[in-house]
Amino acid sequence: MTRALLPLLLLSCTARAQEPAPPLDASQLQVCAEQVQRLQQESPVLLAQSQQSQIKLQGLLQRRRALNDAAGGGDESLQAYLTPQQQRAQLDRDIGAFNHQVDDLRARIAALDALKRDYDQRCAGRSYRRSDFAQLSDARQAAMRAGLAQVRVPYLGGDARLE
Repeated sequence: MTRALLPLLLLSCTARAQEPAPPLDASQLQVCAEQVQRLQQESPVLLAQSQQSQIKLQGLLQRRRALNDAAGGGDESLQAYLTPQQQRAQLDRDIGAFNHQVDDLRARIAALDALKRDYDQRCAGRSYRRSDFAQLSDARQAAMRAGLAQVRVPYLGGDARLE
């Protein structure tokens, strides 16, 4: 008897899981349009900053290698010692500032990623009424029409910071 009911129970659960979400109401559509607009605006900025961060990282690594290579010089004069020490101190300050920028960028990327996930969960693929759409500002209507196909959230790996 229970074996005969199991397929019906599974079919019932599958049918419920596939039911479409109700249409967005006017206030939900307003929030979704605002999210799309924000994602479209912030994504290119963060992508550019992420790329600049990688370039800056490579420059700092190159400076570090050059200082390490110069340290094996063999010139024992005080002046020869002070200059690399001053350069190393400046490099350490620059690395600290860079790491602070990376931490800030990571926080902004995480916030944008959370916004995108929230949009995907609450808004993506949901219908709405034309009359509600017509009430959106022109900029938000344009954002909704463009969608998120071109939006990419950058990723900063664990090697984005210097220690």
